[in-house]
Amino acid sequence: MLACVILDEMYTLITQINTNLIADSGLCDDSPCQNDGVCSGDEDSYTCDCPADFTGTDCETDIDECESEPCENGGSCTDGSNSYTCNCVAGYTGNDCDLHGISKRGGATVFNAALTFVGTDVLPTSEGGRSGVPAFVIFVTDGIQSGSGAADAASVLQNRGVTIFAIGIGGTVNTIKS
Repeated sequence: MLACVILDEMYTLITQINTNLIADSGLCDDSPCQNDGVCSGDEDSYTCDCPADFTGTDCETDIDECESEPCENGGSCTDGSNSYTCNCVAGYTGNDCDLHGISKRGGATVFNAALTFVGTDVLPTSEGGRSGVPAFVIFVTDGIQSGSGAADAASVLQNRGVTIFAIGIGGTVNTIKS
């Protein structure tokens, strides 16, 4: 009977050792998740909870936010960490290059270019502008006229019946006379 008790105790001891070894050798012990993914599981299976910018079984694939081609009008996309940046071609602006913009020189908008843009892209009658309807444009600027030809561009718009309001918010406000 003593032999049975010893064998029974040995069996219990071996079972406990095996259970502890299995518990300690779970698949997460090898840190299979990449890119700061968090592993959860047991000795048979695991899953990785991936950070926002990664996907895949082991978080091994960087999600390319540019894959959906978010940049419009010929803009190029630069993938970032859970973000993207559009580099717009001349004449376009906005997060997705979806806004027809005004050309810039040295960081300042060129008032002449803004007036020309309004005349050719915003209010052209050939592009569905409303002929015979009073039109006006309000410009809010830094008050400093940059570029040349603003008076000529303003005259073209005024001859088409467009009223121009230019609001300068800077220290110096230039006046366009036609």
